[in-house]
Amino acid sequence: MAYFLLYVDDIVLNASEDATLCRFITLLSKEFAMLDLRTLHHFLGIQVKHQNGGLFLTQEQYADDILHRANMQQCKPCATPVDTNSKLSTTTGNLIQDTTLYRSLAGALHYLTFTCPDIAYVVQQVCLFMHALRDPHFNFLKLWSCFLPDLTTENHRAGVLTCAKEDRISNLPEHLIDLILERVPLEEAVRTSILSKNWRYRWTKMGALAFDEQFFNKYSKNGAFGRNGFIMIIYKVLILHKGHISKFLLDIPNINMFLDSFEEVDQWMLLLSRNGVKELILTNSSQSYKLPSNVFSCLELRKLELENCFFKPPDEFEGFVNLNDLELCNVDFGANLRGTEINLPQLKELSLFRCTNVYNFNIKATKLKNLIVFESPDSMVLHILHNPCLAKVFMSFLKPIDEFVRDERKTLSIVLSNLPKIESLYLDGLFFKVSYDLTFTSQVLIAEKLPKLLPCAISSLKHLCLLYYELSDLDQLHGALCLLRNSPNLESLSVRFLEMEPQAIRYDVGPASDHLEAANCLDCTLEQLQTVEITYLEGSKPELLFIKLLLAHSPSLQKFTITTSGDLDAKKILDISKDVMRFPRASPKAEVVYLNSET
Repeated sequence: MAYFLLYVDDIVLNASEDATLCRFITLLSKEFAMLDLRTLHHFLGIQVKHQNGGLFLTQEQYADDILHRANMQQCKPCATPVDTNSKLSTTTGNLIQDTTLYRSLAGALHYLTFTCPDIAYVVQQVCLFMHALRDPHFNFLKLWSCFLPDLTTENHRAGVLTCAKEDRISNLPEHLIDLILERVPLEEAVRTSILSKNWRYRWTKMGALAFDEQFFNKYSKNGAFGRNGFIMIIYKVLILHKGHISKFLLDIPNINMFLDSFEEVDQWMLLLSRNGVKELILTNSSQSYKLPSNVFSCLELRKLELENCFFKPPDEFEGFVNLNDLELCNVDFGANLRGTEINLPQLKELSLFRCTNVYNFNIKATKLKNLIVFESPDSMVLHILHNPCLAKVFMSFLKPIDEFVRDERKTLSIVLSNLPKIESLYLDGLFFKVSYDLTFTSQVLIAEKLPKLLPCAISSLKHLCLLYYELSDLDQLHGALCLLRNSPNLESLSVRFLEMEPQAIRYDVGPASDHLEAANCLDCTLEQLQTVEITYLEGSKPELLFIKLLLAHSPSLQKFTITTSGDLDAKKILDISKDVMRFPRASPKAEVVYLNSET
């Protein structure tokens, strides 16, 4: 077998046997004028050095030529090529008039990556701005060229010569190896055992184990308890694992297809409770899973995410003292927690999605900063909101709430005025509604008459988002105006009007329209309001009067975006735009932008 490499008039020729090589050279010499340079030592700018057991390729001379071309052969060598956080701009600095030298050097550096792949990132940065080269780009190129002398030193050469004998990955710091293993699927992490003896069973010390949806989709076809069944695989991993498990992610599939109970999951939770787990993520696509009591003994937890579970802590449970982030989805708190206070002194993030019996979830979280409550209308809203550290609140119930009837100690106006650090507030229209019929079929009533001015203004509020609002409903209108009137530093406002179903009850627009047309409807100026976004506008009279009110009371307004309902025809949209154009504007810089629902 012979190997033949040809570039223009340069040929590299090798063969498995000397006789074959000589015969091949003789045949070529009869057809072409050739000069045999014997042993290969230089080819296309690459030097070839013969070592025991192979060839060493280097571009040492080629790197020197680049330095001479850039007139930087006397520069001091630098060990690190570039700061990976440094960012070059396409607009900063003067344009380079003659780009010939820069392009030549960049192309030469690109070829240098053949034997120096560790400079590939730098070369990529150098070549990013070929279309508009500026002085900072050339300075960056020259600065980085200081690294080239190090490529020609004996130390660099010795390092390259020994790289084949070294296991560089195994010599990485322990925390970097852990980060590498955590970012690959568990199956691939196990396979790292074949890299070298240093990596054998290295995965058994991983701090994070993830049995996610991808894992179950791959192994559930093997059943649960077969040789490669997903239950047996999880057991093997946990048995072989050594040390603490800081993070554990478990996605439970439709377990009824394989098991009659959650007995195996309970055993895994028991093991975790003895391993100092700090982050537990449990998603469940099966029937509701009742958390075993040992989960509540994981006092080192920093993050807890639960889905489709039954939450009933033991009587002696006082709380998770180290928990920072709690996310609960489709969690049922039962009826036996009433009065039991759960202490979460370090909690900063709390999210409740479609949870039930949440009024029994009585928590004490004095450091809570971000709160999300979605479709959990029976939550302890007033109790949770009574927190001085809250900075971001999102509440969407999608049906009236009845908690204000139960809680007689606090009022909504007092709670809203006791949020000294609130910056972002997201509320749906039903936040200001209350139903006395738990079937939510009766006429809804307002919980309390909100005053025009709260006991204390919400001075820290910067961003307000009103979701699913029906301005024809006086209760929701009064709530929106109260928030605007008591937010002197509000900068952005977003309102999404309620999409009315054909069978929905329609409110009489007369009372709301009369209130919006009253002279003292909004007896204040929104001095700091800069952006307003209205979505799902249907063009009702209260909606248009509300827009008119905002335009007339916002002297700093810069942009007002209106997105109409997808059910409106072109004529209706045109009529709306004509009406809005006639409205007076307090800000001469206010720009009104119209978007359709498909944008």
